[in-house]
Amino acid sequence: MKLTYDEFVTSNFEVYLSYLITFYYVLDILLNFNTGFFINGELVRDYHQIFLKYIKLWFWIDLFTTIPYQDIVTLIDSSQNGNMVKVLRMLKFLRLIR
Repeated sequence: MKLTYDEFVTSNFEVYLSYLITFYYVLDILLNFNTGFFINGELVRDYHQIFLKYIKLWFWIDLFTTIPYQDIVTLIDSSQNGNMVKVLRMLKFLRLIR
């Protein structure tokens, strides 16, 4: 008895929704480069300081969760590399954590 599907069957709506969600997260990254933060009760709006603070941690988390893993899985799956596909499917779980 097989509990999983070999191939994903997706509708056009699901594909477009996936692209829309990815686009939203890319916009979120761009907005975070322009969002000030507080230090000792003062709002910091210097772009250089905002860039440095964001790039240290949150940028990498946001970037890693924005990568369209399903598209990468589809590309790799077409080249018949099964082990890499399993790893990338597991990495897609990180999007849910965010």
